[in-house]
Amino acid sequence: MHDDVILLLEHQPQVSSTCRHALGMLGYTRILYRDYRRSGSVVPIGQSVDAVVAAWTDRAIDRDAFLAAVEGATDLPNARGALVVSPFSTPANAAKLRLRGAKAWVRFPFAMTQFDSRLRFLLEGDRRRRDEPVPFDRRREPVFPAAMPA
Repeated sequence: MHDDVILLLEHQPQVSSTCRHALGMLGYTRILYRDYRRSGSVVPIGQSVDAVVAAWTDRAIDRDAFLAAVEGATDLPNARGALVVSPFSTPANAAKLRLRGAKAWVRFPFAMTQFDSRLRFLLEGDRRRRDEPVPFDRRREPVFPAAMPA
């Protein structure tokens, strides 16, 4: 069980959300759900959040609306940033989301281990900077898609 409060920004209904089920399977029970397509639905009243999981899996969703939702959510008190779950990992999207508080990315569909490691990176920081030993963590892809040089 995890004590962290996770804000899930999603356009799918909560009962069919892949990210919601993944968070539940990983032991996160304090999950706030918001449909980012509805205006004013991003800010949870009276709650601070530890991290944001923002799912953008439908091409029909306006990119600018998603960017605004991520920015609004990562500005909440105590939010450490956002984990973006999306198949649209272009360098342009990555650069714009980074400016709005996204700190980690996982491609959809994802492996549970990948989702878990990116979320732990967001919540705990990069373990490789600590004095604690890292048992066997060899990342095959970066935590966030690299932007192309100008």
